[in-house]
Amino acid sequence: MKLTTVVKLHTSEEEHAALLQTLRTCNAACDLISRIAFEHKIFRRFDLHHLTYHNMRAATPLAAGHVVCAIAKAASAYKQGADVLRTFDPVGGIEFNKDTLAWKVEEQTVSVNSVCGRLRLPFLCSGRDKALLRGRRGQADLLLRNGQFYLSVCVTVLEAAPFVPTGVIGIDLGMVPDLKWRGQDRTDQVREGGDGIVVRSGPVGGCEDRAERDQRHGQKRYGAQAHRSPFNRLGVVVAIRHGASSLYDAEIMK
Repeated sequence: MKLTTVVKLHTSEEEHAALLQTLRTCNAACDLISRIAFEHKIFRRFDLHHLTYHNMRAATPLAAGHVVCAIAKAASAYKQGADVLRTFDPVGGIEFNKDTLAWKVEEQTVSVNSVCGRLRLPFLCSGRDKALLRGRRGQADLLLRNGQFYLSVCVTVLEAAPFVPTGVIGIDLGMVPDLKWRGQDRTDQVREGGDGIVVRSGPVGGCEDRAERDQRHGQKRYGAQAHRSPFNRLGVVVAIRHGASSLYDAEIMK
């Protein structure tokens, strides 16, 4: 199973400026690669890599890993459609792979490749995120949010074994209505079901429907009592006549 965790990078002013310049340079390279792809109508990542890699390495101060990720980002943008030229946010997120990023989780530091050289930066995260980072890490995206840099990391964790129960405590058969007519006598609109139980068929609307729904949510009966009850029949609204003040009394009267 793959999860995503985010860590916050702690940078000085010089390191912040270096990361920002790297971000802008990578997105500018993505724009240039996108224009080349659009002009030549070549959008497959493999073909675009052979067309633009060496030119990007010569034209930009980016490392090889950054150029590869820039080509992948431009090619991925055209999967949405090749009818318009795709452009990129100058400070949009960029991907770091294993060649441009190295982790030291226990020391809570990360080494990133920038246009100004290699930077070793401390990061902040929770204990849960640190435990996830000890696992198998995938790609990481450098993000700029409200003037602060973050790394969004994809990690792979082992799924827990499925739970196999060894026994049964009980069965919840849901709520059982304890419907008792309030106010005036409504027996003229119902038919007898026998043994002190009045059964009413058909839909109920308006105030009656709301009153019955409130009573259903207000009382719960479990186990054998719910299983034995005729109230579980679908499409039938059941009420207790005067002699049976509750579901339990109705069952005893039977």
